[in-house]
Amino acid sequence: MCNALAEGTQMAVKQVLPTSDVNSPEWQPWYRLALLELNRRKLPTLLQYAKDTIYKRLRFIRGNPNHAEELQVIHDALTTLEDLKQHGAEREEH
Repeated sequence: MCNALAEGTQMAVKQVLPTSDVNSPEWQPWYRLALLELNRRKLPTLLQYAKDTIYKRLRFIRGNPNHAEELQVIHDALTTLEDLKQHGAEREEH
């Protein structure tokens, strides 16, 4: 049962974040952890780590036209993290 759940989680993550050259290894693990975190008290810390590593990567690739696809993936990831942050705050209010 546990293995089936773990495999299902891995498949879901791969659908959300397909493995490709545009995914930076610096921010991807933190992003995935934030996506999968169920504990709302831990989520803000994971969101911050994910955002920090994404912004670090953005500083590195800023202005480089060879990273257009990665920039789109990063934009989508930041949008998702902001949605997670808003959704987590709404759940705590209720």
